[in-house]
Amino acid sequence: MPRVSPAVLRAVVRVALRPALGPPVPWAAQRAWMAAFSATTRPPAGVATAREELGGRPALRLTPAVGRHDGPAAVLLLHGGAYTTGSATTHRAFAGRLAAAAGAPVHLLEYRLAPEHPYPAALDDAAAAFAALAERAGGADRTWLVGDSAGAGLAVALCARLHEADRPGPAALGLVCPWLDTTLSAASVRRNRRREPLLRAAWLRRSAAAYRGGAAMPEALWAPPDALPPVVLHGAGDDLLVDDADRLAARLARAGRPCTYARFDGRPHDFHLFAGTTHDADAAVDRLARELRAAAP
Repeated sequence: MPRVSPAVLRAVVRVALRPALGPPVPWAAQRAWMAAFSATTRPPAGVATAREELGGRPALRLTPAVGRHDGPAAVLLLHGGAYTTGSATTHRAFAGRLAAAAGAPVHLLEYRLAPEHPYPAALDDAAAAFAALAERAGGADRTWLVGDSAGAGLAVALCARLHEADRPGPAALGLVCPWLDTTLSAASVRRNRRREPLLRAAWLRRSAAAYRGGAAMPEALWAPPDALPPVVLHGAGDDLLVDDADRLAARLARAGRPCTYARFDGRPHDFHLFAGTTHDADAAVDRLARELRAAAP
């Protein structure tokens, strides 16, 4: 499909998508609006899609026509959407580009969403899906785990759960614009409020409360560094949440843990999702796959 400039896309997102996220728009309407906005995005040519069940939840499997022998057997992708929105439809272009770049099937999980299903439902679904995928792949060490935004926070929480249970985790962990601190205490929340075209702090706070429900859950998903496999981390300079990525990279560096961090200045939150629409999103997803391949043991 024809590519557009990042500036044009940023303006379209600000006008056509951002107003739908947050009150008074109901959750179901927000999800429908996001799906409609993403309707024109498609996986790249040569990537086949199929519906499947993974760990008892629906998922979309995206398989490239050409595989690679130096990558994973499978990738589990946990989508973003502040734990309240997001789906296979909103993330299929990103997942398809990742599958092509990785040379391996990407399994895009439809985990349960809040507020209908608060914490720990999404984490339970992710854990069940990872266990099922690791069995299919011939071992957890033959998988990559990737998440964007809230999905990145979910991926970090999953690695922490696996570590606590003394169970093997993925060979590598890819995090795109992670949302890790649900208190939104980072300075970038205020600093970037005019630069970020999609996210609004009020929507994130409402979503965090919906996800938390009445449960006791960590407000900041800073997993112990030794719970994480080699990490490939992408942040965006104009992102409301970029300080979460900066802080995680610093924590891993202090602990001497392997982390490859790329900070894309001048880019908004989750711009990778527009693979197939902008050249910079294509390049960022391709880079993510290269860096994961290099990071995995």
